[in-house]
Amino acid sequence: MPHGWSYHPTKIGKKHPHLKFDLLAAQIDACREIGVRCPIYLSAGLDELAAFANPTWVVKKKDGTTYKPLEVEWFVRILRFNSPYLDYLCAQIREWSSAGRTTTAFFWTSSARSATTATTR
Repeated sequence: MPHGWSYHPTKIGKKHPHLKFDLLAAQIDACREIGVRCPIYLSAGLDELAAFANPTWVVKKKDGTTYKPLEVEWFVRILRFNSPYLDYLCAQIREWSSAGRTTTAFFWTSSARSATTATTR
């Protein structure tokens, strides 16, 4: 199953197909109940689901092949921030931040190693 599913109801992303409830809200509620802070995590640039749906958003090497910095089969695509992906990411951020669930977030991100390794065209 690709990385990038949402664990809450969403109009922007795609809710994980096996979830029958709002897992994010349940996790936040459980943390608050015992006094634990619960920041929201969102990957930025690392979203296989978006990459499969939008191949033009994917970082490519100069030879046109997909840039695969992790070299593992379960996660191989990095998304370009100079593509419509950035609008998609910002829309996701606005969606969950406007829900008032939490005041803290952190982002996991990756970028191309160098201009000689990958291109952002």
